[in-house]
Amino acid sequence: MREKYNYQQIISYRASTQPHDIAYVFLDKRGEEADRVTYEQLDQRIQVLAAQLQVNSKVQDRVLIILENNIDYIVAFFACIYTNTVAVTMYAPRNQAQLERMIGISSDCGAVCAITSSSVVQKCKWDVSSLEELQHLHFIAVDETDSTSIPAWKKPQINGNDLALLQYTSGSTSSPKGVMVTHDNLMTQGEYLRIGFNLSKEDISVSWLPLFHDMGLIIGVLQSCYLGFTTYLMEPISFIRKPAIWLQTVSKYGGTWSAAPNFAFDLCVETYCASDYQSVDLSNWKGIVNAAEPVRKSTIENFSKCFAHCGFRLEYFNPSYGMAEATLDISCGEVEKAPIFKYLDLNKFQKNQLEFVTEDSEVKKTEVVACGKVHLDTEVVIVNLDGELCNEDEIGELWVRGKITASGYWDNAQATKEIFSAYLENGEGPYLRTGDLGFVYEGRIYITGRSKDVIIIHGKNHAPQDIEFTVESVSGVKNNFVAAFSLEIDDEERLIVFSQLTEENASTDLIARVIFNRVARSREVNIFEIVFLPKGILPKTTSGKIQRNACKEIYRKQKSSFNIVRNPLYTKTQKVS
Repeated sequence: MREKYNYQQIISYRASTQPHDIAYVFLDKRGEEADRVTYEQLDQRIQVLAAQLQVNSKVQDRVLIILENNIDYIVAFFACIYTNTVAVTMYAPRNQAQLERMIGISSDCGAVCAITSSSVVQKCKWDVSSLEELQHLHFIAVDETDSTSIPAWKKPQINGNDLALLQYTSGSTSSPKGVMVTHDNLMTQGEYLRIGFNLSKEDISVSWLPLFHDMGLIIGVLQSCYLGFTTYLMEPISFIRKPAIWLQTVSKYGGTWSAAPNFAFDLCVETYCASDYQSVDLSNWKGIVNAAEPVRKSTIENFSKCFAHCGFRLEYFNPSYGMAEATLDISCGEVEKAPIFKYLDLNKFQKNQLEFVTEDSEVKKTEVVACGKVHLDTEVVIVNLDGELCNEDEIGELWVRGKITASGYWDNAQATKEIFSAYLENGEGPYLRTGDLGFVYEGRIYITGRSKDVIIIHGKNHAPQDIEFTVESVSGVKNNFVAAFSLEIDDEERLIVFSQLTEENASTDLIARVIFNRVARSREVNIFEIVFLPKGILPKTTSGKIQRNACKEIYRKQKSSFNIVRNPLYTKTQKVS
């Protein structure tokens, strides 16, 4: 299939050469089959919706997809491909903030159509007719499409550099922006994943990831068509409510490949109940991608130990690295190889210097996980603040170029120039600036943090995720619900920590004292204040990343509403600037 350059051709090919093979199976919240579609049926359903979409749009118009995680979402996305319109993947808004995000994205991209369903409109309880900002949109209900009243679908001309997708960023460090992904980007990514994870038609994928997100869409949907294998899909909420359902599904259907953010593996361990896994067999699982947020050594080791009795092996883990601006994956974990961990001298690390130490070294250290190698024509360089290539013993920002790099941000020339058109001091480029800090060693990428999130106190750099990890090691602190950031207070940078506890009535003074001491001892920095948040307050992106900039705003505007414990080292009253 390498000679094909878009997914309309691929699905048509699958429909003609393997018409009765199952493309997707959707499972309900109990893990039971709710819907399935063969490649022939998929092609037919897409054509029906594409015909109606052609009546209400023209080539390269933007089309919002506002559906839940099911086969209708897949049909809607591919209907955009079949009409050469631009899919704008979204989720069905359930509250005012989500509705405002949808309205903002619709306005930003100039959408002309929205594909939804009657059930989504009913569940979300939003009345389109009352929203002036959406009056220009033509809404198409995928479950009310009448193929007898509209002309048949007509195959359009599709060029490789035509836009296929606007993937709006999660907004972990800035306002969401529409990443322009082309048909060539998607095809290159499909080949990249095939090579990186050694995938073939014989594989079986299991995914609970949201389809509006790049990892859920590309790994959970597009890779199936690219290689012609079957994917079993479920609602994200099914996994969140009962993590065991994911691993039970992998076992039931002999899944060989899957993907999830780091927190998902922690959740599986935290909610482990032996009775859920008595007959679970994970030995067919040749590869599982850990990506989308910082990958932790403890997560990998704890999960591997917890599920060893189910046939899971450390070698199944494939820590990887990517971002929407590079379509998805920049580097892929190595199949059938145990993850690689490195230890860095903490003092040197805080100065962006790279010095490896052993795990049992007595010096204070920080650990990093290898996030795989790059493939095809992808190039990664490490660059300092002056735009110069870093030395081998330096940590810097990762810059990327290759066919996976997207075209830029929709209708945002300034941001596109800043992020997608970076040049080295010697004039070489353009490169994509990832905003991530790290280094490359023995051909593998190691990520140490986000450049915008780095905490600088008394001239030393501190990675917020390292501080968060230390805080989470304290008994009573809820994993993946800690945020570390700094603010200028009385003309000095101060470290603030947001934390959610496992029990609301826990002794915050006692826990805070332990946190203060542990962070000071292991990270050589003093926390100014710990803000203990109630459930549902800590801001995260749709992919689960901490929004530290949003945390700063919450601290500035709402700190008096929360339980705050100040470090006894700070006695005078300070003002936030």
